[in-house]
Amino acid sequence: MSTASTGAFNILADSVAEITRRNTSEQLVISTTVSFSQLWLLPRVSSFSRAHPNIKLRIISQDKRVNAQSGEADLSIRYGHGTWPDGKAEFLFNDEVFPVCSPDYASAMGSISDPGDLLRYNLVSSDSDEPGWVGWSEWFSAFSIDVPTANFGMHTSFYMDSIHAALMGEGIALGWSRLVQRLLQEKRLVRITPYAMPTHDGYFIVVPRRRSERSDVSLFVNWIKDQARESAS
Repeated sequence: MSTASTGAFNILADSVAEITRRNTSEQLVISTTVSFSQLWLLPRVSSFSRAHPNIKLRIISQDKRVNAQSGEADLSIRYGHGTWPDGKAEFLFNDEVFPVCSPDYASAMGSISDPGDLLRYNLVSSDSDEPGWVGWSEWFSAFSIDVPTANFGMHTSFYMDSIHAALMGEGIALGWSRLVQRLLQEKRLVRITPYAMPTHDGYFIVVPRRRSERSDVSLFVNWIKDQARESAS
């Protein structure tokens, strides 16, 4: 297909997507992962809705990344390196990862003097397709500890499931600081060691270039950047 034809096709696809959006009560469609949606976005998003009641939000929560150019979402919140070909990425925050568990589970544990002491307990792990994701293997490697995955306890398909398992007292999960922040503040989870691994990648908001001029997109981008700054304080 020629460059001109490709450009015309993209304009047509964008026009169809815009008409569809207008026919769905002016929805602003946001794509992100299940864990980010449930643990970070949803507890905060009511402030955006109160400030902009005319903007109706639709949040697509799935761990499979949505291509920003597909028209399925108006913007995406992603974890990664920040350079994607399907949109402009604006940095939100980095993170750090450390072990967490329920207060009851923590009360039955002995002292943790070094990361290797955690191997005496049930470690809850989870899958992720993200290249920069930190699981137990990566976390222990940061402290020069080589641990076969067979040594881990419960294994879940999703990060949210590992957090729920920790909440239910099934063992120790890896808490991503920004995601479990409220659970720690509410004392539903506790941090059991000062050892933490900083992440190499970060969270970004990604806007397709054909969406960047929309006022509702700009309002949401500014709002979430403010929320990101506040959550760091």
